[in-house]
Amino acid sequence: MVLLCERVPLNSPKNPVLVTNIYPMKSTYTNTTGLAMGLLIAASSLNGAILASWDFSNDTPSLNGNQVTSIADTVDSGVTASALTRGAGFTADGNVGFGSGRGAFSTQNGGQPSDLTAALSSTFYTAFSITPVGAAKLSLSSVDVSTFVQDVNGPGFSASLYFSTDGFTSSTQAGTISQVSSGWSGTITNIGLDSFPTLQDTSSPVAFRLYFYGTAGSWQDRGMGNQVAAGNDLQINGTALVPEPATYAAIAGLFILGLAYIRRRK
Repeated sequence: MVLLCERVPLNSPKNPVLVTNIYPMKSTYTNTTGLAMGLLIAASSLNGAILASWDFSNDTPSLNGNQVTSIADTVDSGVTASALTRGAGFTADGNVGFGSGRGAFSTQNGGQPSDLTAALSSTFYTAFSITPVGAAKLSLSSVDVSTFVQDVNGPGFSASLYFSTDGFTSSTQAGTISQVSSGWSGTITNIGLDSFPTLQDTSSPVAFRLYFYGTAGSWQDRGMGNQVAAGNDLQINGTALVPEPATYAAIAGLFILGLAYIRRRK
């Protein structure tokens, strides 16, 4: 906003003192900029908080826990999501008969790594990824994941989430779920991602791996899912900003009009 000043005499012939009246006047340039930004926000697609989600209870019941892959149930229009897959060590031999049919993505493989160091050099993990569509930019806020173990022995059972933007040539640890409660009931954990700059305003695909390790009972079922309450077993949260081509044309036109007006006033 700018101020338009007008000097006028006081209404007295004996006292011709000048005063200044100040009137607010909206700047055309400011209005143009504000309108342009408003159009950018309005015409872009700030998609919902859930970018992709998996509910294992929707998978084929006869394979529940044993499915080799699991397709995402919901995917935001600004992204594509891979199927949930298994590392070679996280074999598809989950115990279908347990867990009250709540839905799982699990294994009974007894070759689980004992600690995180061993897990990172193994293939005992589940994997999934998300990719922005076209010119979309991703800003990821968190991952919600349900984990469970049939029985916990020794120091406990853990799962650590890692992410990568270069196909796991390098990776970063996002968080760890420790001492997963035993007894088949899955527990949802929220792992924050908004503190990682590489996951904000990015046009790169983001891949995730959830590594499992620690001491579970021999050949005990463990993995993802088995929630008592209905809901997503895995969920990626964030936004996908999708600028529409017409938006840029509208913004450019508004700026040109604003500049022309300023030049005329000069």
